[in-house]
Amino acid sequence: MVHTSLDTFVRAVAILGAYVLLSLLPLGVAALADPLAVPRPWPLELASAAGLLALGIVALEFALVARLRPVNTPFGSDALMLFHRRMGIAGLALVAVHVAFLPRRVPELRGLSGAPSLRAGALAAWALLAIVVLSVTRRRMRVRYERWLLGHRLLAALVLPAMLVHALGMNVYTRSPAVRWAIALHGGLLALVALDYRVRRPLREQRRPWTVTAASRESEDVWRITLAPGGHEGMRFEPGQFVWLRTSPRWWSSQEHPLSIASSSERRELELVIGARGDWSRRCVEQLVPGARAWLDGPYGAFTPDRANAERLLLIGAGTGIAPLRSMLLSLRDRGERRPILVIHASRGPKSALFAAEFEALRPGLALEIAPVHEDCDGRDGCERGRLDRELLRRHLHGELARTHAFVCGPPPLMDVVQDALLELGIPPANLHTERFDMV
Repeated sequence: MVHTSLDTFVRAVAILGAYVLLSLLPLGVAALADPLAVPRPWPLELASAAGLLALGIVALEFALVARLRPVNTPFGSDALMLFHRRMGIAGLALVAVHVAFLPRRVPELRGLSGAPSLRAGALAAWALLAIVVLSVTRRRMRVRYERWLLGHRLLAALVLPAMLVHALGMNVYTRSPAVRWAIALHGGLLALVALDYRVRRPLREQRRPWTVTAASRESEDVWRITLAPGGHEGMRFEPGQFVWLRTSPRWWSSQEHPLSIASSSERRELELVIGARGDWSRRCVEQLVPGARAWLDGPYGAFTPDRANAERLLLIGAGTGIAPLRSMLLSLRDRGERRPILVIHASRGPKSALFAAEFEALRPGLALEIAPVHEDCDGRDGCERGRLDRELLRRHLHGELARTHAFVCGPPPLMDVVQDALLELGIPPANLHTERFDMV
């Protein structure tokens, strides 16, 4: 299904409105149904307001990353993950305000002593602090993604129940039945999202296995895996989207990783590109031999030209980030697309440029221009020596950029440079699309 810009905008506004409403619900209901007969000092009111707002925000954090397709479709995974991260920090800041303006803030921070409601509040505060600190420092501390994810989920499972016990046990604004109903609504919605994410969808995936039909090495540490649907109709997706791959036969397994679809959306088989660099990816490649089974959750993502009203397309990729761009090119070829397309393909050298020969072979079927950019280039293959920067992009971009849509996927440092450069050169912000598999 192709979504127009207006359709996507309306969906985004509706979802943002629902998010704001639900975030403010406990605080708003408490203000309207004020059960306190005697006014309290303003520091106590500020502490209560910060705590109720933090409760509303933290209760929605899980929904942002629960792969809800109506939420994912208008924004894309990049935007949702960034928003999830920032709202987690905002929730922690509100908890800090809540604690700072309470008269018993020192005993509560020492934690795990006193009344059960105070112990629960201390547990929630320390667990939320640990989540944020570990997420911000994971790469610096070189913590493996799987270990971090397990710790993140365990701590997250503590935060909201502890916040609920604290809020209800303190029995200040929560003595109002209306406030309790508002909090119950949050809990009910979260339970439904959790059941969908951890039970309904995994069970559905379990009935729709995929079979590995081919596994080939594209470079020293990059593999291409071909999957065919096992007894079902397969998957409809838009070029540039991704799936979550699970290799374990246990439906409750949390060992899932995001991988871009590298094949045409007009074909039944799927091709995935895996960079076998970490512990999980190397084990995954070893398991995905012809005949092996795998399970997919998807498709996800808004990184697709199907939603772009563009006269020209600019595709910039490096490393395994070239995979979704390959899906775009193959899909556009199969559809008989004739819009001008410029591909800027960055790599260390010709041997590490994934699918370079295949892209050259696509030229007759597309209005395609390819600009290889290698750090190590002798010029014999028409490549340009150097790295992607503003000056290099300026040399390749020409004509009116207002109707050009750019799609950029690759290592985060490269994407940061390219994104800033394209905006400086005149690509409208709404026409710049990026995809980052940055889970933290």
